[in-house]
Amino acid sequence: MLVLVVAPGAGWLLYNHNRIDISPSQPDIQVQPASKNELLKILTSQHKESHFFDTTDATATVTGISSYKLYDHWWYLVNVTTTDSASETFPVLLVKFYDGSNSIRIVTNPNEPLPHQNISDSLGIPYDVIDAYNKALAEVEYR
Repeated sequence: MLVLVVAPGAGWLLYNHNRIDISPSQPDIQVQPASKNELLKILTSQHKESHFFDTTDATATVTGISSYKLYDHWWYLVNVTTTDSASETFPVLLVKFYDGSNSIRIVTNPNEPLPHQNISDSLGIPYDVIDAYNKALAEVEYR
């Protein structure tokens, strides 16, 4: 009787009492979108995080932003001018995290292609952002 009734009940009570909630926390969607000045500050003061599959080095230094667009709440496609070419603009991809830290990360260097044409290779970039970035890269290539 103890094995069939009491032991499972005691096990269930211990499991529920000691259980740790490992559900992911929901991102804070109340964070303000990044301003042009905030994006420029990040682009001129920080470098892209390198990944094991990166084959490109940081190219020219960003000197200004000609335009930017927000995608999917936290992805930014930014057209920048660089020290190499003040008359041309090049696309850069940034992400602003909504996890309470308000941190912005540079995903690509100016005019740097993604590791794969149509997927972000574990960077978590949505497909519409990948398409917009690839389109911006193609426009630079055909100028």
